[in-house]
Amino acid sequence: MIKAPLLGILEKDRYGDLRSKPIEIKGLGGKLVEFILEQYEEDKKKDEFHEAIKNFLAIDESVLRASQDYIYQYYKDIFVHLVPEDDWYVEIPNAADVWKHIQFGNALLVSRRSGGDELVYISLTCSCDWEQEHGLEIVFKQGRYVNKVGPFDGHLTHSDAYDDDRLENVIYPQGV
Repeated sequence: MIKAPLLGILEKDRYGDLRSKPIEIKGLGGKLVEFILEQYEEDKKKDEFHEAIKNFLAIDESVLRASQDYIYQYYKDIFVHLVPEDDWYVEIPNAADVWKHIQFGNALLVSRRSGGDELVYISLTCSCDWEQEHGLEIVFKQGRYVNKVGPFDGHLTHSDAYDDDRLENVIYPQGV
C-alpha cells in the first residue's frame, strides 16, 4: 500500500497498478470513481501525477460539455453504418443529447504518455448506446481538458493511435 496526495491509500491490483478507493468526481456529475495509477511507483516525476489528479478533481461538467460536438461526430460516424434492426441503433437528434446515451466507467486510468510530450493523461472509458463493442474513451491531458475522444483503443492521443504527428492536437479525427 502507498499513500498518494488527494487519493489517500492506494492498493495494488492484480495487474500491479495502484488503485484508490472510489472518489466522488464533480466533473462527472458526482459519480464515484476509482483512480488507477499506471507505473506510478517507478515514475521519477510523481508530482506530475498529483498535479493531473488535482486538475481533474477541480474540473466541472463544462469541460466535458466542451467535447460534446466531437463525441456527437463519433456517434454520427457510427450511426451511418447502423440500421433500425441493429441492437445499437439509437437516434440522437443533437450534440447536447449525446450525454443521455453515455454511461461513465467506474475507473480513471492515470498514466504517463510513453512518447511525444511524455505528460500525464487521465483516461475515462465509457459505455455508449451506439457503440457497445468499442465504447467511448475520453482522455484528459494533464487532467485539465479533453484532448481525445473516440472508441476505446488505449491510446492517449490520436497522434499515438495513428502514428501521425499531424493528429497531435486533434480531439476527434473525423473520417480517419
